[in-house]
Amino acid sequence: MHPPHPLPQLAANGRGLPYKPFEPLNPHDPSHLYWLWLAELKGLSPRVKLDLLRHFTTPQALWSTNGLDLPSLSQSHNPGLGPPTPAQWKKLKDLDPASRLMERNASLGIKLWTLNPGAYRASKELADQWVEPRQSEDIFFVVYVLGEPVTGPSAAVIGTRQASGDGYHATELVCRDLIQRGFCINSGLALGIDSFAHRFALAEGGQSQGFVAHGLDRCYPSAHYGLMRSLTEHGAVISPFPLGTEPYKVNFLRRNALMSLWSEEVILIEAGLQSGALNTAEHAIRQGRRLWAVPGRPGSKACAGNQKLLSQGLAEAYPVALGPGVETPILTLLRDTPMSIGALADVMRVPLASLEQELLEYERSLLVAYLPDGRWHYRGW
Repeated sequence: MHPPHPLPQLAANGRGLPYKPFEPLNPHDPSHLYWLWLAELKGLSPRVKLDLLRHFTTPQALWSTNGLDLPSLSQSHNPGLGPPTPAQWKKLKDLDPASRLMERNASLGIKLWTLNPGAYRASKELADQWVEPRQSEDIFFVVYVLGEPVTGPSAAVIGTRQASGDGYHATELVCRDLIQRGFCINSGLALGIDSFAHRFALAEGGQSQGFVAHGLDRCYPSAHYGLMRSLTEHGAVISPFPLGTEPYKVNFLRRNALMSLWSEEVILIEAGLQSGALNTAEHAIRQGRRLWAVPGRPGSKACAGNQKLLSQGLAEAYPVALGPGVETPILTLLRDTPMSIGALADVMRVPLASLEQELLEYERSLLVAYLPDGRWHYRGW
């Protein structure tokens, strides 16, 4: 399997945003406090904040203004909110919340990466890509980090939480290929494809980064605390949200936008038509990232989302050889859903000893796999 080489700077639509438009901030940098203030500033839209940052060049310079020299802010970019009056601006300049957040970050070893000046001081043509309603989702003034983010090439490997055996196998092949090409594996620390991609990358000696939809003092799902800790030791965990933020459903959309923005390539392993992984694919398309999709088996409902993107020409096929299917009663059951050996024994009404022997034979033939969730999964190759 040899997909094309790493990507060009911009995708064919010419609307790509800069890759990794962030840079690490020294904890002792005096601008640290002002970046946090700007990021958590309420009452101004991301577009308006970006306009102000480009005008004043630094968050500290913006904070220092008395409000009399604020540029005119378009109502269309800040609905219902005109330029703050000097009195309103004075209230917005409270640094106490940012100071408390900075202290808590330091106590937990959380680092700050900020928007690269080259991104927000870019030409007006590039800046205009960030001002449409959906494009504002791509504006992140700061991101919070545990560990050491990889500065080299990285690829987002994403898919459903209800992965099939084919999906796990495809994840293994795709991750191995990416690691051999020198890519770090980005994913979302979720159940299914995401966590399998992280664990496989670490087991293979590769690098992996987890993107989460909550503050870094949380872990969702809680069962992945050990994985989150491993990623901070052998990669990084990255969040667009400050400490204390809970994993609300809407937060996953913003997490997905950041993960795609941080990645040179986005590979969709397995997604049904209702899979949340398709949201990350949508971000990738909008951001000008090159989107890949594993085709899956013809007619596979588990890969219906992949196949729709491919049929619409929105993604390129990432070839994965799944091999011929072999069907027996056990494999037929596991193809529908992963099961524990106890559940298999109950359904098939056979002794555990003989069932265990048959499963081990299938495992040696790479037809099934026993995964950390305690269930046997159909692999199908």
